[in-house]
Amino acid sequence: GAPEVAHVLCFFLFNVWLVPFGFFISLSVNEARLPNTQAGLADEVYSEGGGVKQKSGLLSAFSFVREKRDDMMPSMAKKV
Repeated sequence: GAPEVAHVLCFFLFNVWLVPFGFFISLSVNEARLPNTQAGLADEVYSEGGGVKQKSGLLSAFSFVREKRDDMMPSMAKKV
């Protein structure tokens, strides 16, 4: 049969509004940074010794969840 109104509204909300808005936000985050800040970060990454490189937000969130999982369930931790 015909799609329900709720299905059509959810499709439009997700595909027409949320996904493009997410792309816009992800593109505009780097545009809002000052060039000096980006140059400083590049110098830290490419310098000799480099120091500790900061993880991206998503990667750090996954590592945080993995650490908590290993703390709560030691049997799930990798045994090296």
